[in-house]
Amino acid sequence: MEKSEKSTLRKLIEWGCTGTLVLFLCIIVGIAAVAVTDQSSTGQQSAGQQAASARAQPSEAAISSSQPSQNVPTTLNSADAGQYLASMSDKAMMIATAMQNLSDLLQNPKLFDNNWRIMVASQMAVIRIAYQDMTKLQPPPELNEIHSAAVDAAGDCNKAMDYLASGIDNMDTEALGQAQSLIMSCSSKFEHATALVNKFKLRVLHAPTINTGANLRAGPGTNYPRIGGAAKGTTVTVIGRNEAGDWLVIQNPHGDGEVWIAAFLVDNAPPTATLPIHETPPTPSHQ
Repeated sequence: MEKSEKSTLRKLIEWGCTGTLVLFLCIIVGIAAVAVTDQSSTGQQSAGQQAASARAQPSEAAISSSQPSQNVPTTLNSADAGQYLASMSDKAMMIATAMQNLSDLLQNPKLFDNNWRIMVASQMAVIRIAYQDMTKLQPPPELNEIHSAAVDAAGDCNKAMDYLASGIDNMDTEALGQAQSLIMSCSSKFEHATALVNKFKLRVLHAPTINTGANLRAGPGTNYPRIGGAAKGTTVTVIGRNEAGDWLVIQNPHGDGEVWIAAFLVDNAPPTATLPIHETPPTPSHQ
């Protein structure tokens, strides 16, 4: 065996061992996405909020046809997030599985075996296809950063395939070294994407969320003017409550200012006892 062949074999074996790192990091991304999907169902209210909600007016649970919804903001909901992250996870796991298969093949390289080369080429193709599919995913705006990070990571794995193919075909150890470096970069970037997923879960998926189309009012009761509406899935910031705890004060999702909403329409709200009591606005006078 010539010196170049021996060097190539050694480099392939070394590269194959490195490839296993990607599997574990991609699995982390996959587990994170599955966890998001599992937790994307409607959150639960505290016992105090459930008791207080019984005193709220059921009419606030929906905007009726006689009172059409206008200027209803629509933001990210957990189902949208879970669906996107599950799709991204599928692509990441395709890359991870193909990388593991390549790792197994490269730890026992057979440069002059056509069957071995075909198996290597097929795994490369899987990685390239998964990367292309990943770039075509359309994330919700709030997930653009996660999408960019994951695509950037997968892009390095995709580039590594070009160097790997060149290294095998030309017995080029320098190309194999480039492939190895790109795989390490891919691993690091997938780890970063995982951290972003976890950060997103904490920031959004556990945030107070409106559970159905809801009225926003100037005070804690249906006798106060309706000043807007909010769509199911809108995340809100809860800043207070009335004394009874059956109405909450939230930051206006339309913009500046504060509005009131029936407590039973908000999932994942802070415990009632932890919220400050806001002064009730004067009851509107009726002419």
